[in-house]
Amino acid sequence: MRVVEAAYPHVKRLVRRPGVFLLVPPGSSRGYILEGLLREDAVDRAYAYSRLAEELRARGLAVGDLPSVEELERGADRRVVVAVESSFQAVELKEKLGKRTELIYLPKYFKEAAKDVDKKHLRVAEVKHRRLGGGISPKLLRPGDR
Repeated sequence: MRVVEAAYPHVKRLVRRPGVFLLVPPGSSRGYILEGLLREDAVDRAYAYSRLAEELRARGLAVGDLPSVEELERGADRRVVVAVESSFQAVELKEKLGKRTELIYLPKYFKEAAKDVDKKHLRVAEVKHRRLGGGISPKLLRPGDR
């Protein structure tokens, strides 16, 4: 979890300006990141896929279910963060929403935050998405190295 915690400030800086920010991919600690942003009032609105939205609402956080593309477009003048269900969905939304939307590929920021992790462990944790780039998955790091 240390890598995720260390990456959080980078993500928080990215969402300071108005726009729609898509957290990708699945299984990349989006819940932790989104919860932190909400608790610190770093975003104006947050949406997530059903299971994550329910978990966060159970913790008392204001998270909506994934809205329509039109609804997201209307929110582009605010700071809106979306935890999508899949990388495919993120790419599709980015294409539909255009330049006011940014994909935040979390493995990239996890890799930047993992400077103190042994390089051989990082090689094991490397992930790559054809359209989104490369980085690391904190789940693939050994428990003592997270």
